Amino acid sequence: MLPYSFAILFFVTAIFSLLLGLFVLLQNRKGPVNQAWAMFTLIMAFAFFSFVNFITSTTKTDALFWDKLLYIGFIFLPVFFLHFVLEILNIYNEKKMLMFYSYATAALFVFIMVFTRSFITDIGPKLGFSFWTKKGISYPLFVAFFLTEVIYGNFLLYRSLKTLSGYKRERIRYLMIAAVIGYAGGFTNFLLNFDIPVLPYGNYLIPFSMIIVSYSIVKYRLMDVGTVVDKTLAFIVVSVIILGLYVTFYALARTLLSGLIDVHSPLVFLVFLFIFTPLLARTQRLVDKVFYRDKYDYRKVLRAFTVEIETLTQLEDLLRAVTRTITDAMHVERISIMLLDEVKGEYVTEGAPDLYKTAFKLKEDSPFVKWLVHNARLAEREQIEFNPKYEGIKDMALKAFREMEAEICIPLMLKNKLIGLLNLGRRLSGEKYQDADFELLELLGAEIAVAVENARLYTQLKGSFLKTLHSLVEALDAKDSKTSGHSNQVCKYAMIIGKQMGLSDEQMERLKVAALLHDIGKIGVSEAILLKPGKLNEEEWSKVVKHAEISEKILKPLGLPDEILSFIRHHHERYNGEGYPDRKKQDEIPLGARILCVADSFEAMLAERPYRHGMSKEEAVKELKRCSGTQFDPQVVEGFLKIIDELDSLSRDGSDWPSV
Repeated sequence: MLPYSFAILFFVTAIFSLLLGLFVLLQNRKGPVNQAWAMFTLIMAFAFFSFVNFITSTTKTDALFWDKLLYIGFIFLPVFFLHFVLEILNIYNEKKMLMFYSYATAALFVFIMVFTRSFITDIGPKLGFSFWTKKGISYPLFVAFFLTEVIYGNFLLYRSLKTLSGYKRERIRYLMIAAVIGYAGGFTNFLLNFDIPVLPYGNYLIPFSMIIVSYSIVKYRLMDVGTVVDKTLAFIVVSVIILGLYVTFYALARTLLSGLIDVHSPLVFLVFLFIFTPLLARTQRLVDKVFYRDKYDYRKVLRAFTVEIETLTQLEDLLRAVTRTITDAMHVERISIMLLDEVKGEYVTEGAPDLYKTAFKLKEDSPFVKWLVHNARLAEREQIEFNPKYEGIKDMALKAFREMEAEICIPLMLKNKLIGLLNLGRRLSGEKYQDADFELLELLGAEIAVAVENARLYTQLKGSFLKTLHSLVEALDAKDSKTSGHSNQVCKYAMIIGKQMGLSDEQMERLKVAALLHDIGKIGVSEAILLKPGKLNEEEWSKVVKHAEISEKILKPLGLPDEILSFIRHHHERYNGEGYPDRKKQDEIPLGARILCVADSFEAMLAERPYRHGMSKEEAVKELKRCSGTQFDPQVVEGFLKIIDELDSLSRDGSDWPSV
């Protein structure tokens, strides 16, 4: 009767460990802490399932088989515990070699236990149990290894308590208490092996330690209680199906392979386990999609968006994409992004004005901002309102949440600096945010912070670059007062042509840069040639036609995109192939260069030159039509003529810079 009373206890502990590990893992399958906790709880479940079968075995062969499986679990249990401790304290990378030696030592003990008799010499009856382990000479070394791993893990937890604060400190404190209680109880399993007549009643402390861990998980929001209840039902169904298949398959194999191989070998058991583990994982993904399709989809959308935002370099586009994606995916009533205005020293609302109408501002030195910087993690209004640990900042924080009309505030931190806040209101469905949402939003917040900073840097670099271009153009204008403002005017013409022809924002941006710099190579042409009042001779003309190539050579070291350089190099090519420098024709000439050719020629026809008077607009239009199909691309000319009347509104003084 005694073995069966312990069997019930161990079975319940195994089930509880299994579910707890899987639930935490499902909150974030890729999270190192979640993975480490799952490894620890699943190896505990494995060990205690084996323990149940060991103490209830009716034959010595079966008992020895389950005893070896039990010790595989016991050997890795302290190693997985230490792994989890290192991950939760975020020091795993510092202790990689330690973990390598820990896993290697554990693997060595498994090898010794499975293939030699120096770990387990035999099994036999002891103190009411039909079968119990008889230790070998290497067994005390294993116990020493076990204690070393456990004591060191708890020492690290204890040491971290001095440096942590808030919820992190409380979580570690509860985990440490649970570990001490659980291992103290579990250690009674070893006493009988050293002929100390103490029954393993200490195992009753292990469920108690799991309750402490569960309390910590619920209180400090490592997972959502509602999720636990819902997914328990799904997991019961899945577990029963998988377990039924496993037992059936294993029993069939034992029948068919009996006499051919030793089906009691731990290696055979592990092979079956390896086969069914992927099946369990795939079944769980199916459960997620069937029972939690909406949540599965929106989390998938948000995770994919963390990759997309890396490509958004315009701040306005980035903020619009963030507010749109989160609103559509999570169905929130309100959303806002508050970014730091360093000049005014305050956080101001940006984002979706149709969703967020409150013109709320936060001073950079306000108590709430200082608390966010210190806390450096997502803040939830409900937790602040009801959790006693927030009593000191409760009134101040709740006031800020009310003014922001938010339920969640995600600090956008970058290098320990708060560059902004992402605020989410209630969900339209009335459903509460879950811990998986918090984790995903914190990940998204970190990505948004980097993207915002990159967008700002891009804007600053773009501004500096345009100023540099302006200086280069002014240097060219200073060389020839008669052509002053030419590049700026060509750019304006090119912009309205590009817009008429449906160019994208990126294409328009590149066309603008090319238009501004298309004649920069004339800096290398003598003023005597540029200002000559009469016709150029052949030698002089050969120097002028080189300016497109010189422009390319001057600008190439700046790292401009090849497309911009090709626009500049080929803006004097002719549609019929008789232009320069490469005698390209028709579609061989980049579209941007064909547009520049029309804009440049039209501006040149209108302008006064030392050697001729400028044409009227009507005369220039007539010339464009005459040369369409020979010098100019007919489609570009056609597009330009459709909006020719807009030219009258453009200033020719070169004082204003065009914009896309």
